[in-house]
Amino acid sequence: MEHYLPITTLNDFVFCPYSVYLHQIYKNTSEDIYHSFSQSRGQRLHDFIDRDTNSLYLKSAFVISEKLGIYGKIDEFKDTDKELIEYKSTTAVFYKGYYYQIWAQYLCLIEMGIEVKKLAFYDLSKHYKTPIPLPSSEDIKELEAFINYVKKYEMGSKIIVNPNKCSKCIYFNLCELKT
Repeated sequence: MEHYLPITTLNDFVFCPYSVYLHQIYKNTSEDIYHSFSQSRGQRLHDFIDRDTNSLYLKSAFVISEKLGIYGKIDEFKDTDKELIEYKSTTAVFYKGYYYQIWAQYLCLIEMGIEVKKLAFYDLSKHYKTPIPLPSSEDIKELEAFINYVKKYEMGSKIIVNPNKCSKCIYFNLCELKT
């Protein structure tokens, strides 16, 4: 059976491969054990979005790509505009993992037969939407290569510790790799 990778793992892996491992270890425990204030706030914001039933848009829908071997949930798709929106607590910086995540969601929707014409990140802290271009053919090749890399990653591989990232990690207090 083909191994399907959760789309959220792409962003997590860019942040730190070890965080993906720790997420699997702690996934059945209370998030209070490892979530920092900012992660708890982000989760509450996503929970609020997921519960919003007044919208005329598709929210929190599951998507899948057999071709890429990935699955996940989208935050919002506006059918009227054919716009896929990925919510973020803040978008002071657009990290590569953010792009991988929304590109993967986009490709899932396309493969599922849903036309997508626009992509955007929505900053929940500022209530501001930033349009981004659809992925180019080179972007798609990059994403495909990254997905394959993540699927074949050996957990014993050396992990480069970045103190700036480590201090923002939800597992900071539980990680033996931190500096």
